[in-house]
Amino acid sequence: MAELSRKRKRASLLCPHCDRMLSNTAYYHHRALHYISHPEDIRGLDRGTWIRDANLSQPTATDNHVADRISDNVAESVETANMDLTDERTDSVSDQSDQSSTAGTSDSDDGVRDPDEKENELDEVEIWPDEQLPEEEAAYSSPIPESVNAEEGRHMRVVRFILTLILVWQSVCNIPDRAVCLLIRVIRFIFLSMHQCHGHEFLSTLYQLIPLSLSTVRRRLGIDRDMFEKYVSCPSCHSVYRFVDSYEVKSTGRKVSKHCSYVNFPRNRSQASKKPCGAILLKTVRRKHGEETLLPKRVYCYRSLVESFTELTNRRNLVAQCNEWRQRDIPPDTLEDVYDGNVWKSFYNGDGSGFLDSERNFLVTLNVDWFQPHKHCADTVGALYLAIQNLPRSTRYKFENIIMVGIIPGPREPKYTMNSYLDPLVEELEQFWEGIRIDDGSSEGNVYRVALTCLSADIPASRKCGGFVGHGGKK
Repeated sequence: MAELSRKRKRASLLCPHCDRMLSNTAYYHHRALHYISHPEDIRGLDRGTWIRDANLSQPTATDNHVADRISDNVAESVETANMDLTDERTDSVSDQSDQSSTAGTSDSDDGVRDPDEKENELDEVEIWPDEQLPEEEAAYSSPIPESVNAEEGRHMRVVRFILTLILVWQSVCNIPDRAVCLLIRVIRFIFLSMHQCHGHEFLSTLYQLIPLSLSTVRRRLGIDRDMFEKYVSCPSCHSVYRFVDSYEVKSTGRKVSKHCSYVNFPRNRSQASKKPCGAILLKTVRRKHGEETLLPKRVYCYRSLVESFTELTNRRNLVAQCNEWRQRDIPPDTLEDVYDGNVWKSFYNGDGSGFLDSERNFLVTLNVDWFQPHKHCADTVGALYLAIQNLPRSTRYKFENIIMVGIIPGPREPKYTMNSYLDPLVEELEQFWEGIRIDDGSSEGNVYRVALTCLSADIPASRKCGGFVGHGGKK
C-alpha cells in the first residue's frame, strides 16, 4: 500500500503538451522540450506558452477548467513546500526511509549494493528547473553572471538595502532560512503586482533584480556563510575525491561521471577482494532549457584549519585567553582541568623542549559524533569539530570558539572506517606541527603550531576514527 500511495503521489502534474498526468521527472522533461518561457514566469504560475501535441485535439472548456484547477493546486502546494528541495528529491528520501524501516537494516548494511543497480544508474538523469538546483551547484558550475550594469546601480542599491535588512532581521531574530526565502519571494511578487497595476519600470527592474533563492542572495551580497571546501563522497564506500577527479570528458566533449576506484583489500590474494567499489560518483541534472550538469551524489564539506585559525587569531585577546592557564594557582596533587594532566605537562617537541613553552602553540581535541538533522527520520549526518584546550574551561566550548572541520554526509554512517574524511585534517595537522605563519593582524604575522592530543567520541565513533573493530565485532 505504501508503494502504491507513493506512485499516486508522483503522478500529480498535468502536462498541457500531451494532456496526461505525469511524474515530476517526466513533467519537467516535457516542459524543457515543449514550453516557451515568459519573462514574468514565477514558480508555480506559468505565463508562457505550451506547444501542444499535433495528434491531440484542441482543448475543450472542460479540459481548461480541469487544467486551471490542477494549476491552482500545484501553485498552492508549491507555496507550502520546502523552497530548497524539489518534490522528486523529497520522494526519494522518503522512499529510502520507508525501505530502511521495512527491511530493518542497520548502519552495517550501508556498503551492500545491488550490481544491477549500478548499471541502471548509468542512464539516470534528473530534470530540475533552474530555480530548484541545490546550493552546492555554485561550487561546481560556472559562477553566477552579474545581472546589473552601471545604469542599474541605483536600482541595485535599493535591492541590496532590502536584502541586507532581511538578513540582519534573520540574524537578530533567529529566523529559519525557509521563512526568509518565502519572504523574499513574497516581496518579489509584490513588486511584480505593483508593476502590472501601475506600469512603473522602476518596480519591474526591482522585481528582476531580486534573486529567487537565499543562497543567491548571500552570493550577491558577498556573504561567505561557511567557506567549506567541497569533496565528492562515494555513496557506497565513503571514499573522498576532488570534483575535477570524479568525471571524465569524452571525445564529444560531454562530461561523464567516473566510478569509485577504491579497493578495500588491495594486497589480498583473492581476486574477489581486489574488485573496486565501482559506485557512480556524480548524477546528471538537466536544466529546463536542456542543458546538463553533473552534481555529486554525496558532498563532504571540509573547512581548512588555516582559515579557521586565521579568523580566531584576528580576534582580540584570543592569544591572551589561551595563556591564562599559566597564572593558575592550585594546590599540589590536585586535578581540576586538562592542564593538570601528565600529557599536558610532558608534551615535548622532537628536540626534547616543551611544546607549550611558546605562547602560540595550541593543543586541540577532536570531537566526532552523528546526529539526526530531521524529525521522524532515521537519516544521520556526522560532524567533525575541534576545541582548543588552551582556552579556559568557561569559554572552551562556546560556539564562537569551536572550530568546525567537516560535515560527513548521510544518510548512514560509514560502515567500517572514516579515514577518507580524516585525510585532509591529518595533512593540515602535519603542516601545523612544523609551524605555519598566519596573518593574525601583526605586521609580518606569527608562526603557530597545533597538535592533536585528545579524541572525544562515543565508542562506535572512536572505533571508526582509529580503524579498529566495532564494539559488536567478533573478528
